[in-house]
Amino acid sequence: MNKKLVSFLLPAYNYQQGNILIVKKLLEGISIFNYRKIEIIVSDNSKNDSLFDELSSVIPSDISFSYMHNKPASTPSENWNSLIDRSNALYYILIHHDEFPYSAKLADKLISLIESKEDIDLIVMDCLVYSNGFARQHVSMGFKNLFLSYMPSFIILKNIIGPTASLVIKKEKSKYFDENIFWLMDVDYYYRILKEAQNILYIDDLKIISNINRSDSLTSSIRSQVDLINKKELVLLKVKYPEIDFFKLKLLKFFFWYPYRFLQRGWQFIFRKKIDFNMPSEMNGFKKNDH
Repeated sequence: MNKKLVSFLLPAYNYQQGNILIVKKLLEGISIFNYRKIEIIVSDNSKNDSLFDELSSVIPSDISFSYMHNKPASTPSENWNSLIDRSNALYYILIHHDEFPYSAKLADKLISLIESKEDIDLIVMDCLVYSNGFARQHVSMGFKNLFLSYMPSFIILKNIIGPTASLVIKKEKSKYFDENIFWLMDVDYYYRILKEAQNILYIDDLKIISNINRSDSLTSSIRSQVDLINKKELVLLKVKYPEIDFFKLKLLKFFFWYPYRFLQRGWQFIFRKKIDFNMPSEMNGFKKNDH
């Protein structure tokens, strides 16, 4: 098969250290026989194009590498959508900053999985959340499987998937991010993907890790406005998806999500695990507005 199997899509915005770590973690331990089965595509909204030279020195020449420096800088959703457009592989992963491969040889494992099961529409990987040297599971894979299988619309109220790097999406099932939505753009995107995905795999031993430790993230800077933004965008989504019973979703949230979250956080606090993961010390991008 000559077609690439996986596209790793990286939107960049003034955070070279983070992008370089993402690529190094992707290539860590990868078999040379898999070099030609992947591609790395970067769309950069940074003030200069110095990231190109940095990544060129890290990525082996046998791996397909494409870089675009946007002048003028595009909006976040435009940047993400252009990356999806430029993907030439059967599957793609969109990896924002502050999110990194955690499983050893993640690229090799993904390739092996895809080669053995090409009828997969969507692969959901496990997500670890990192803060102050400790990591915890974002949401258990069993809970994700249960809710996304029987009530995919629940994702609109609670992002139980995590960051976009948690998903490996078949290109023919791809969707574009809605440029009219800001805060709920990711869950809106997930819902549309889930509605059409027939064959979904939940893989525990493929993990990504998300750094929530930065005080300079957009999430932190607008925390006081989040509730208002969320309410306004939920109104938009109610109009966009009249088939969703939002009252039922709120009942599920109250009777299932909150008890689960309470027990999960309590368990994680008691048995929290310190990990050795060298997070970049300087990341100046934005969590929700990653260009």
